[in-house]
Amino acid sequence: MAKNGSVHGCIWRWGIAFSLVFGVLCAGWAQGVTDLAIRVTATSFQVGMPGRYVITVVNAGAAATEGEIGVVVDLAPGLAFHSSAGAWQCGPREGGAVCTTSTPIRAGQSSTFTLTVSVAREAVPRASTVLRLRYGPDLRPTNNAVLKTTTVRPSRRPIPTFTPSPTFPPNRPTWTPTRTLSPTISPTPSITRTPTATATPVPATTNLALSKAVSGRFVVGANGTYILTVSNLGPNATNLPIVVTDTLPNGLSFVSATGPGWSCHAAGNNVECAYSDPLPVTATTTLTLIVGVGSGAYPTITNTATLSYPADPDMSNNSVRRPTSVRR
Repeated sequence: MAKNGSVHGCIWRWGIAFSLVFGVLCAGWAQGVTDLAIRVTATSFQVGMPGRYVITVVNAGAAATEGEIGVVVDLAPGLAFHSSAGAWQCGPREGGAVCTTSTPIRAGQSSTFTLTVSVAREAVPRASTVLRLRYGPDLRPTNNAVLKTTTVRPSRRPIPTFTPSPTFPPNRPTWTPTRTLSPTISPTPSITRTPTATATPVPATTNLALSKAVSGRFVVGANGTYILTVSNLGPNATNLPIVVTDTLPNGLSFVSATGPGWSCHAAGNNVECAYSDPLPVTATTTLTLIVGVGSGAYPTITNTATLSYPADPDMSNNSVRRPTSVRR
């Protein structure tokens, strides 16, 4: 009987512990968290015809969004921003487009818009576009990026080539009354040469991984440092730019971002850095991000960063969240 009582007592105590943990999780959920996810559909594209991406942002959390939501689009070579339709505001950016909205997305609902692109012959036979969702208070950023690969068909009609033709015949010489030959020669027609298109490399498929570490202590009124590292897990070296976007939470402000081969700029709370050099297999590249620590960061904040590369087959290791303790 003592043995059975001990077993029942253990089960009873574990049941209470599980209930307490589950109650804490439920309480946190009830307080309101936001979990956004991005979904993209597209049909096959054809050179010379507009291509369309239908982009849907879903709120699977328990609270409505607050503030601006952004979608950063890294278009494949041969594609260029043309227009958009829907409640989102879209515009061109270097290498793609950016779309934003400040309309709240309620829990369990979604927001959809259409992005139209022009399609050139460099996109044949496949175009791989990366779309990254940008929203600071997101609970789970691992579902905030998607790689959309679309088949691209050649144009049905050949693109005409225009060859300049000089005007003939030239003016004939005329005789003056003094029998002096005064020919009037038409100027030599100038020929405009057609520029030779520069071949865009096909993205080399390789698996990249992003990690982030905190260097030193974060103290209100001082600067804090994050170390971001990109690793190439193979099987190929990169041949297109790697882009890392770090979304600073409230309480942190951008100071600087540096690293060999990296170029960075900040827009609001978003710090975007690009690495254009080839990254060999098994190699790593490091980026140092320095931020100002304000009182709004106390006692703890979570910083999120996302990596994008057009031919990364595994997006699960391209986003990292770093909880950070802040002291006064």
